[in-house]
Amino acid sequence: MIRRIDRVANYGILQNWRCSSDVTSFEHCNVIYGPNGSGKSTLASLLAAAASRSAAGYQPVFRMTGPQGTDVSLSLDDPLWDRVYAFNAQYIDQNLQFDGDSSSADYLLQVGKTRIDAEARKTEIRERLSAIDGELNAAATAQSKTEGERTKLLTDTARNIARQLAPFGQRYEARSYNARTVRQVLTERVSELQDWQTVDVQAELKLANSKDMEPVSFAEGSIDLSGLIDDVRAILNNTATSQPIADLVNHPDWASWVHQGLGLHKGQDACC
Repeated sequence: MIRRIDRVANYGILQNWRCSSDVTSFEHCNVIYGPNGSGKSTLASLLAAAASRSAAGYQPVFRMTGPQGTDVSLSLDDPLWDRVYAFNAQYIDQNLQFDGDSSSADYLLQVGKTRIDAEARKTEIRERLSAIDGELNAAATAQSKTEGERTKLLTDTARNIARQLAPFGQRYEARSYNARTVRQVLTERVSELQDWQTVDVQAELKLANSKDMEPVSFAEGSIDLSGLIDDVRAILNNTATSQPIADLVNHPDWASWVHQGLGLHKGQDACC
């Protein structure tokens, strides 16, 4: 807390001014009064200059309450000045604006319909922001719930795959399936999975669960074809035309009848 002003070199009517020893130090609440021209406005302006860090050229010396309750020097760079406000004519010029005022200074208060409308709009915005916060919280809760349900579905799917592939041991690496691997397959192989909509899953599982076929073994060694070729040639030479039938040789009348029949069936595929 600011306790006193010891001296001011040159500010307004405060020229080489020093505080007399009989002046009481400031308290939490103070009333400064005096006739016109006694320095009341000058004092308020000096405090405003110190609060805006622009009072160094006036060489004021301030004192404040120290850690042990004693008065200590108050630097113009002390953070305490960030909490000092001087409500004087300068403050009004800088912070208050009324309807019709063309001043471009920033303001904290505006009197009139425009201000009322702005406050109503601000209230509306605050209510909407509050509603949006509620909607965001509800959306976050719903998202968390959905993520949990998706993770459970992926985990159940992975367990189902592992259970159906377990009888095959390490053939299909059943234990490698978990929620992460199932999600990766669903993400990276979407186009392939779309074709599975027309696949008979039960038939595919039955095929996967079927036993392996017995391997076929071939006899070792080679086949000697030299004797087989001679046998084939002998069979081809041993025909009805090249070797007479014994019964026809012994019965000439039968042979004559056969020769007549051959002439009648020449060029035909079936008997008459």
